[in-house]
Amino acid sequence: MAELLKKIGYGQVEKNRIQGIRAGRVLADIPANAEVVVGLGDRVENGYFLAVKYGEGFAGNLKTGELVLPAADSALVGLVYSETKLYSEYTTNKDFALFTKAPSINQATQAPIYDVAETAVETVIPRLIFPTPGDIFTTNMIETADGNLPEVGVELKLNANGVLSTAGTLDQVVAKVVQKTTMADGQSAVKLAIVSVSGAAAGV
Repeated sequence: MAELLKKIGYGQVEKNRIQGIRAGRVLADIPANAEVVVGLGDRVENGYFLAVKYGEGFAGNLKTGELVLPAADSALVGLVYSETKLYSEYTTNKDFALFTKAPSINQATQAPIYDVAETAVETVIPRLIFPTPGDIFTTNMIETADGNLPEVGVELKLNANGVLSTAGTLDQVVAKVVQKTTMADGQSAVKLAIVSVSGAAAGV
């Protein structure tokens, strides 16, 4: 059974070269499905990949849509890269995620979002960057057979939890390990190159 890469805290992403940011293939106004957030531990961490479903789920005043875990038929899949915001001198990048239930008083939660019927929904709105072949980024949000760093050259595919994994089976996003490295706080990480995308490169 595959395991998430061993780390302290939550997933981190460093953008080395991500074309979608410069090209405007960014989505930041659709909430995650509330059940998905619960399933991820009442949070959404940087480094996950989520799929966009337009016309379904959360009905807002201007649009209807939601972010869900990727599946074989997902047409639009993006990397979660939300802006890191720290509200306490006792927190660092490893302590950041988008929470509906914060684990400590030093971490902030997102207030409930109200739908068109003015019903409060406990969820979060991550920022998604749609990937392009050739993108390079560094992250500690991957999954391997034993939770340790994979070798350079190993290919990762998405799994059903939206994580790039040595055991992943979804072809929407395929990445290759190009370097073993560390995050800014010294934790083990990998530098990844996106080698192929299916559908997601079109953006929104």
